[in-house]
Amino acid sequence: MANSTIITTPSSVVQQLNLYIPIVFIFLGSIGNVLNIIIFRQRSLRSLPCSIYFLSSSIANIFVIYFSLLTRLLTQYAGIPTDTGSDTFCKTKYYILYSSRTLSAWFIVLAAIDRYASSSQDNRRRKFSRLSVAYSLIGIISGFIFTNYVHILIYFKLTMIRNQYNKIVPSCILQAGLNIYMIFSDFFFLTWYCLLPPLLMTIFGILTIKNVRTSQRRIVPNNNSALQQQIKKNNQLVKMLLLQILTFIPLTLPFDTQISIYENIINHHNFHFIKSKGYFKY
Repeated sequence: MANSTIITTPSSVVQQLNLYIPIVFIFLGSIGNVLNIIIFRQRSLRSLPCSIYFLSSSIANIFVIYFSLLTRLLTQYAGIPTDTGSDTFCKTKYYILYSSRTLSAWFIVLAAIDRYASSSQDNRRRKFSRLSVAYSLIGIISGFIFTNYVHILIYFKLTMIRNQYNKIVPSCILQAGLNIYMIFSDFFFLTWYCLLPPLLMTIFGILTIKNVRTSQRRIVPNNNSALQQQIKKNNQLVKMLLLQILTFIPLTLPFDTQISIYENIINHHNFHFIKSKGYFKY
């Protein structure tokens, strides 16, 4: 009996966390991203490329929230089949989910590069911080990411598995026996979401801080109110960018790297740990 209590109590705690934490994330994430969209659509900010990147990242985050947390809650706790009810929706959900997560990260990378270019003393680098460049890069990055995640539409499949409650249920996972593809998939996700974005964010974040400190040493006439206002607005965007970077890296890099490695080991060796995979996974 004691052993049973020891085993079931953590399981019950995890189950409760798996219910309430996503609800909190959905609530706070929805409010935060909707407010971001409203703010960055204001006329005074729409002319700044960095705002366009932030706006695009917030839109991508909305898709992440509702195609991951909400659909999982509806399936597990409301009994409404979402990705488990249709093979087509299963593939589409994870295609949009993984694409949106990666896009959100890369839009922040573009914002970091933009702030670096905007704060640079080099005129050629400052030309990178233009609306035309922002729209072009958003289109190019979106096309690249959506194209490179097409493999999800091919290799993900609705499959019957044994869940954490020892019941046979449908789940949207990689097709069995695709070990080479599994390694490619994990490597692709680790590279394009877990490693490159945090690395580039850190590099350009540091370079931006260096540029800002250099520019602050320059004397700006107090009577030039328009220039003062522009500098203030740019500094606010830099602070927002640094906050995004400081939030993204510690919350994303350790967890998603561990998840990718864990899933690769589990699936590659065919262990029966699939029933505990769903606790904290999207």
